[in-house]
Amino acid sequence: MFYKVLEKILIFGLPIGLAVPLLMDKHFLFPFITVKTYFFYILVDILFCCYLLLLTKKKLYPLKSKLCYFLFGLIALRFLLDILGINFTRSFWGNYERMLGLYTWLHILIYLWMILSVYNIRERYIKLFKVSVFVSLLVSIYGICQKFGLYFWIVLETGDERVYSTLGNAAFLAGYLLINVFFALYLFGRNNNLSGRLFYGLVIVINLFVLFSTATRGALVGLFTAMIVMLLFALIFYRNKKVKLISGLILLLIILGSFSIFTLKDTWLIKNNLALHRISQISLKEITVKSRLLLWNMSWQASQDRFLFGYGDNNLIIPLDRYHDFELEQDWFDSSHNQFFDELLAHGIIGLIAYLLFLFFVFKQVIKERFSDFWLSIVFLGLLTAYLVQNLFIFDTLTIVLLFILFFGFLCLKTDAGKEIVINKTLPQSLTKLFIVVILVLVSFIYLHTIPPLLKIVQGQKYIKVDIDKTTQMFKEAEEQAWFGYGNLAPLMAETTLMALEKPERYSTNELARYMSVVITTYKKAIIASNNYSKFYINLAKLYQSARIINPNFIDQSIDLLNQSQKYSPNRIDIYYALAQAYFYKDDITSAENVLKEALKLNFRQGSVYLGLAEIQFRKGEPADAFESLEMAEQFDIKISFERWEKFAQLLVAREKWPDVLKVFLEIDKLKPNDANIYFNIALTYKKMGDKEKAREFALKILEIDPEMKEAIEAFLKSL
Repeated sequence: MFYKVLEKILIFGLPIGLAVPLLMDKHFLFPFITVKTYFFYILVDILFCCYLLLLTKKKLYPLKSKLCYFLFGLIALRFLLDILGINFTRSFWGNYERMLGLYTWLHILIYLWMILSVYNIRERYIKLFKVSVFVSLLVSIYGICQKFGLYFWIVLETGDERVYSTLGNAAFLAGYLLINVFFALYLFGRNNNLSGRLFYGLVIVINLFVLFSTATRGALVGLFTAMIVMLLFALIFYRNKKVKLISGLILLLIILGSFSIFTLKDTWLIKNNLALHRISQISLKEITVKSRLLLWNMSWQASQDRFLFGYGDNNLIIPLDRYHDFELEQDWFDSSHNQFFDELLAHGIIGLIAYLLFLFFVFKQVIKERFSDFWLSIVFLGLLTAYLVQNLFIFDTLTIVLLFILFFGFLCLKTDAGKEIVINKTLPQSLTKLFIVVILVLVSFIYLHTIPPLLKIVQGQKYIKVDIDKTTQMFKEAEEQAWFGYGNLAPLMAETTLMALEKPERYSTNELARYMSVVITTYKKAIIASNNYSKFYINLAKLYQSARIINPNFIDQSIDLLNQSQKYSPNRIDIYYALAQAYFYKDDITSAENVLKEALKLNFRQGSVYLGLAEIQFRKGEPADAFESLEMAEQFDIKISFERWEKFAQLLVAREKWPDVLKVFLEIDKLKPNDANIYFNIALTYKKMGDKEKAREFALKILEIDPEMKEAIEAFLKSL
């Protein structure tokens, strides 16, 4: 009886793993990632213990499968390459933002092993597809509520045109729905009753609607590519001439439709559809496309230093930092946004070749299926194509990997359970029970140290304005308990610090000092754990600068940190900006100017550097040099804002440099012509310069704009 209960737990428990996309909790750090992943961990741990107990009485193992062996071999190879990487700890645990380290992969493989053992024939396995498709329908309904503003206690506002449902990111949602569309399509084709076909047809329509609402170009390109591949496959391999003819016509329509998106991109239809509009903008000159190409080129260059074995999974921040291309709009990357370049960086050419071989054998198996089940073959070929095309522009997440594993597991099975199982004996009871106790103790210890920081860091932030000591205590507990993810904890602490420093008078000096000690300790741990990632150096240095009112020595510590960071990322222009700011806070204006002049030699973002240099020169009282720097900034297409000109004017007014003040106000007049306040400032400046006629001229212009200022203008004219 006991063992029958265990088997039932596995039968009903394994499909629950496919419900993780529905889970989220705003009380956790990265609520759309961590909640799903930890739920999956704990579920797999519990089910695995039940499975091991069941193995003491029943030979419940997967059937032998070369494809399955290849996957396990691939992960084993990655494990070895991660050991040879630059930081195995990061490779093993990952971080809180992504949570796809070896520990996660270990759980994924155990999950795959169990579903292949329990759902060991295809007819039974299909139930898992049905669960996944049903969950995707719930995810889509949630997304529809977001799209149409139907917000209530469980539906979060997106604050964006693009919906993300329960996955927290439009691209992640698109990838998840994309695979489920193909699962639903497969179930639609193999279902013989009308109600079943209506249901799966409805799911396909709803999922596609939400997929288009994400406006994720990678997924949409993947979908269109998959459709073309499926139709070509039908044209080549399907024997029915009528089907070939229909496939050819549909293929022609899709190709013409794709071209029409670009040729009609300026029409109302395309412009008013976010998804079609974003697709129509794809070109080599478009910012996102250009950025992706630059990022891939950067990734290729970064891979050369460790071309054979790679840097190890979850360590890509280091090579992408060192080889950063400053033509990119974004400054920091932890991924190349391309699954193949990520694999090259993480596991070198050895890992990439192994991964490509794995995909080759998966494709081979899918195409081979056409002899026994053409519908399965053509749909799964589309699924695999869509998945890989999408992965040219994004990286995997747990929810997407689980669907791929679900698809992969189906390929590993035959239509009957008559094949030989991988192991043909039960486990010894005493050793198995001891092993289960060890597993439960170990995972409990892991989760008691890695889950609480996710809660405490979020809770601590809420107390910052009312009880800083409470925040300090919670942040300290989070920092002490965490085994990994310091790079995720530290930025939230820094954000909380800036909230506290908005009104530092609310706290005593000792309270702020105790609080800063915890934040600094966490940042230093993040620096060490990341193998000296320059971003953490820079952010801690900026934090020191912001907290200089607590301890004036923080400025010197900021400078020391920034000088250290240049060893690890010598061309990182952000270091020069932060260093110039630090010298400025020390009233060492000359050093600040020299740092920015050094930054010009990097030939990166020179317009921004010249703009910063101009401000420093205005502060030094060298307006001639400052105006020269502004001219150079404009040559690099920098548009100087109204607020920036106002700031320059204030600096010059304080030094009573009236001809230069006038020059600035005349520039402001170009940005805001016919503005009474600007004319008044110009009139006052002419008065200071002793040019009464010009002062009178601009004062009278004010009366033309705003007659209600007559009294003030008359008083001004009398003062002349």
